[in-house]
Amino acid sequence: MLSALLLVVIISGFLLVREYFLYQGVKEFKRSVVTLNQEGQTAVAECNQRAESVAVSSGINDTILQLRFTSNKDYVLEVICAEFAFDPIEIGSYSLNPYITKKPGTSGIVLNQGLSAVELAVFEDIAKEIGELLDLDLQFLVKTQIVGVENSFVTEIIVDDDLGVGPLTSCEGYGFKCCDPVAEIGIGEKMENVQGCESGCFQACTTRPAVVSFTSNPFFDVATRQVRVQPGEIIDFNYVVDPGKNQLTAVSIDFGDGKTEQLVTDTGAVSHAYTCATSGCTYTASVQAVDEMDNTSVATSISQLTIVVGMPAPEAEVTIN
Repeated sequence: MLSALLLVVIISGFLLVREYFLYQGVKEFKRSVVTLNQEGQTAVAECNQRAESVAVSSGINDTILQLRFTSNKDYVLEVICAEFAFDPIEIGSYSLNPYITKKPGTSGIVLNQGLSAVELAVFEDIAKEIGELLDLDLQFLVKTQIVGVENSFVTEIIVDDDLGVGPLTSCEGYGFKCCDPVAEIGIGEKMENVQGCESGCFQACTTRPAVVSFTSNPFFDVATRQVRVQPGEIIDFNYVVDPGKNQLTAVSIDFGDGKTEQLVTDTGAVSHAYTCATSGCTYTASVQAVDEMDNTSVATSISQLTIVVGMPAPEAEVTIN
């Protein structure tokens, strides 16, 4: 009986604490929206002064007041002048209250543009960290609330899932990850055409194998990554692969002449002799790794070598002064 009562007290206390943090977080966020609307008017006047000082006009008089997220917690209040969109006027930088984060997928609030909203969450980071540590789904600990503006009025009532328009921002500002094109693969939803993240802005990134070294003996020319040998001469190839977080299942060496060799270790060495039926042949040797999730390494200049067989090296140019 006592233990059951204690459990009820703990759960009730947690729910009260969660409600308090969410209430305070939403309250402070709304205050920022009001600040944007009030102090933005001064910035609008500055926009007009800028336009008059350089005597330019594009015929577009709309000045944009926006609250733009730069991460899932940090945001800036700024005004985009119609004539100087590349140089916004920043009103201030802010952060969400402790334990409050923005849900991924939206970028912030734009005033006077119809519906514009974001979804705030409490305890999401904590639930994710503890959940990963204990291998449990603790999303039931999280509570969210949608906050935005509609017809210039702050609102929490959004009828459907459409949160309206938002400002352009970075991949991190959308709450997504800018995946490394060589060492990572994007998973989940993808944001298209995000400036500063041409490689791919995804909901999450997972590691993929990456070839970090592919060398030869005889040694290759560093500038061209070419190896010159005579027919029948043996080349020793050495490679190093970063497997990422998953186990490697195969490392394939393609010698470029129709022959390959399979290995499974993240470092290794193989030997191969090339033949050439003509006065000169050129082959491309490459290495590719595959992990247990079937993620493959990306072909890069580091993962390839050009093998030139039987042809003499070009003579160095001599400049006579």
